[in-house]
Amino acid sequence: MSRKLTWRAQAADRATITESQSVDGSTDQITMSTPTSDMSRTTNIPAVSRRRVVSAFAATSVATWTAPAVLSLDKVAAAVGSATGPTVTGDATLATLSAGESLRPSGIPYSSNTNFYVFEEQSATLTSTQTTDSGDVLPTGQLICAHLIHFSPASGTTTLVGGVNFSGTIIGYDWQDATLAAGDAQWGVPGVNYGVGLRRMEWPGNDTITFTLPGSVSLSLYAAAAYVDQIRIYVVY
Repeated sequence: MSRKLTWRAQAADRATITESQSVDGSTDQITMSTPTSDMSRTTNIPAVSRRRVVSAFAATSVATWTAPAVLSLDKVAAAVGSATGPTVTGDATLATLSAGESLRPSGIPYSSNTNFYVFEEQSATLTSTQTTDSGDVLPTGQLICAHLIHFSPASGTTTLVGGVNFSGTIIGYDWQDATLAAGDAQWGVPGVNYGVGLRRMEWPGNDTITFTLPGSVSLSLYAAAAYVDQIRIYVVY
């Protein structure tokens, strides 16, 4: 087994992480390098520890290396930013939020009977832990990226089905109206009307959400035009 994960450094350089596994599956080998430098680092670790690599390097500028406290193949948490953005399937659609837009019921342009939307919100490194509706605790000292899934029917009641695949690892999520509202200042896009007080999920119930770790979620969302379904998902890269 071999796979490659890449991200762009702060300069024009490009760093790569390559993972390969031994034939018997007992050991993972991780090699990290940049094309403009002869510097590289190879680490062998037990396969059972592949998601908690505590000795590795990440590139932050041309030929300059820094060692983050924790770096995993599924949680590329270098401060230079995220890896490739999410991909979607089914009725899910990627979109970009801007100041002045509305996510209230019937808010234009994000009310639809054929699509629900996936937005990248703000990223932050927390200075105090944050407990999510999922029961997970967002850690301090690690770059966390927030993504919002939003469904607002244009009319009537509608069920849409789709999925989102993140290149990082999902570490928690919020879906209750009060929790979402409390997090809007930290994670939301400034100047967006998030429809506070009108966000609701029938989960468990009419809505079905299934997480497949490290980074996938499939959704069947039911909503009426008077309300919106929203879930904020926290990802580390």
